Amino acid sequence: MNRDPNRRDSMIAILVMLAIALYLVWGMLAPYLSSIFLASVLGVSGFPLYAALERRWHRPALASLATTLVVMALIVGPVLFLVVTVAREAQGLYQALSATSRSQGGWTVWLSNSLERPLAWLAQSTGMTAPSLQAALMERLQSVGDASLAQVGALFGNLTSTLTQAAITFFALYFFFQGVVHMQALAVRWIPLPKHRVTELIRVTADTVRANVNGTLVVAMAQGALMGLGFAIVGLPRFWLWGVVGTFSSLVPIVGTALVWVPAVAYLALSGAWIRALILLAWCVVVVGFTDNLLRPWILRGAMPMNTFLVVLSIFGGIEYFGLAGIIAGPVVFSVTAALLRILREMLEEDASQPEPS
Repeated sequence: MNRDPNRRDSMIAILVMLAIALYLVWGMLAPYLSSIFLASVLGVSGFPLYAALERRWHRPALASLATTLVVMALIVGPVLFLVVTVAREAQGLYQALSATSRSQGGWTVWLSNSLERPLAWLAQSTGMTAPSLQAALMERLQSVGDASLAQVGALFGNLTSTLTQAAITFFALYFFFQGVVHMQALAVRWIPLPKHRVTELIRVTADTVRANVNGTLVVAMAQGALMGLGFAIVGLPRFWLWGVVGTFSSLVPIVGTALVWVPAVAYLALSGAWIRALILLAWCVVVVGFTDNLLRPWILRGAMPMNTFLVVLSIFGGIEYFGLAGIIAGPVVFSVTAALLRILREMLEEDASQPEPS
């Protein structure tokens, strides 16, 4: 005859099964965590728009769809503009260089003539012979070219994976808007803290995410403007266009504005304008490059109750620990930690101020 198990055995059984289920869920979701994290960041940033549309239309699904489409347009539009503009300008640059090289006897002769003066200077400075330097440079360029072709091949090879990650991001974003209120209610229910404390932690997290996203946009605009100014200083044409392109390319992980100014420096150097190339290189590395390190912590200080050093440390430490996602995850972790310490201090002060029972 079967008997009902006691509560202790039931709890142990359900906890074991839950642990196994969560382990399997984690294994299935792990490849898409970056997409889910990005959707959460975009969702927190775009939630004010969703809330306004939902109040106006009283249709959560429609408001979620409209907000998701707006976010998609704000992301896909600049990416397409960047790709089309860079491809068109690269084609024009290639045609101009081809015409120049043909007038001088071909690419090899033109490249040798362009490198003759700097190689002579390097030979005089290092004591090596110019032919040895030229051979070493050609070998290095060949290896760089092979590596670049490999990266391009990997990019196109991973195109399906990239599109899948993007689809999951926007799919998760659509449901994030509809489920955020329910997720807040679950947090209030399951976190053993007073309701106003849980709400405060959610607010701190959201404020830090929005400040970081706003800081990213401000940094992008500042870097684009400064890069356009650098192009104007060295006399490159259509500097305003490249400033706009630099703004969008600043949002590209890892490479950033270097996607634009490195080819510009190479073009000036190969054209024989070495002084202008060095000026542009110094401007972009020092002025444009360090804008991120100066502006982002200053903007984040408004949302993070800590000094500039800890803000900078949260960004670099987050990148080291989480990868690129650490740009946002790092400051969020520091902000939540600071909020938890403050809440703990306030709760201890409340306990100390209560009279002892007689």
